[in-house]
Amino acid sequence: MSIPNLLVHFQLPPRQVFDWPPGDASQADFPYTQAKATWLHPIEIPSSVFRYLADVKAPITIASIYMMTVVLLNNLNQTRGSRPWTFATTAPFNLLVILHNIFLAVFSAWTLAGLCVVLWNCWPSMSDPNFVARVANTICQITPTGKLGYSESPEMLGSMPMTFMDHPNHIWSAGVGYFSWFFYISKFYEVVDTFIILAKGKQSSFLQTYHHAGVMLCMWASVRYASPPALVGVLLNSTIHTLMYTYFSITALGFRVPVSIKRSLTTLQIGQFLLGGAIAVCYLFIGYDISTSQVTNLEGGRLTQSNYSKVQPVMSNHSDNISSMPVAEPVFDVQATPCLQNSGQTLALFVTLVYLAPLIYLFVSFFSRSYVKRVRKLGQ
Repeated sequence: MSIPNLLVHFQLPPRQVFDWPPGDASQADFPYTQAKATWLHPIEIPSSVFRYLADVKAPITIASIYMMTVVLLNNLNQTRGSRPWTFATTAPFNLLVILHNIFLAVFSAWTLAGLCVVLWNCWPSMSDPNFVARVANTICQITPTGKLGYSESPEMLGSMPMTFMDHPNHIWSAGVGYFSWFFYISKFYEVVDTFIILAKGKQSSFLQTYHHAGVMLCMWASVRYASPPALVGVLLNSTIHTLMYTYFSITALGFRVPVSIKRSLTTLQIGQFLLGGAIAVCYLFIGYDISTSQVTNLEGGRLTQSNYSKVQPVMSNHSDNISSMPVAEPVFDVQATPCLQNSGQTLALFVTLVYLAPLIYLFVSFFSRSYVKRVRKLGQ
């Protein structure tokens, strides 16, 4: 018996991933629960919070309130001559700013470390002859599609009585879903960045406001439909945020940091958007092979759904004497499957791409104004 050679290939996305609206089958389940708290799973997400934030009205409502508040406070700061608010000049406020930045730095590092642990535990062996295809299965088939590997879309993967996926460790239920949901929730808290700026009498730029409001919808779509590209986005963003909020913590403590560090962080931010967007697009055109197994019956034919009910009682009745029975031989087949398998995952991808296009432009413009043009002026 030999396992077939499995390949990864580029292909056009199947029609099913563009069906609208996304069905309930493409929505992610509630993140797994755990009896004992660990550093990887310290607290549970309350079901009421999950249900509320899983509804698209939640990010739309919160983002709308956030943007309207920013517009009002921007105008108010302008009428006040951009003077800091009294409470923003006090020691308790400065302490809160420090704690805020330290918290987000630690949270981002925890998210990054947790995702790395999950991937390490679920990563296929490099000695596997089908290592590349199994990696594709790991980062694409991130959620279980059914018992014994059945797919929610039989026309894509087929429906076979004794089918199994090559790599059964679905990273979403192994922990990626848990960390992604908390990362989504953190986007609502991150708007505190904006209110710190406003409290100091400054203006919140369109870049700042758009960045925080738009990411709420992106993360909602990504975790609501367990979109595989979300893994890349959360990995990259948690890495950048660990560095960025560490920098903010250091400056909030009063230490001077070279401008080159800030410039490098902005460059890394732009890089993560470009890299993340490029990888996300690749997900749409990647397909890979999976092996499926059908066990032969005692007469040498394939075990089908119709004769399985006949074979199972016979095997059960002869369980004591099963060692003397002929060995059933698995027959391996190869099936091609797309990386994105439902319209919910595709919706999350397109929401992210639509969000990233203007965001990249805004960041590049900010970089040009803040560093390139400023250096030229100083040179003159």
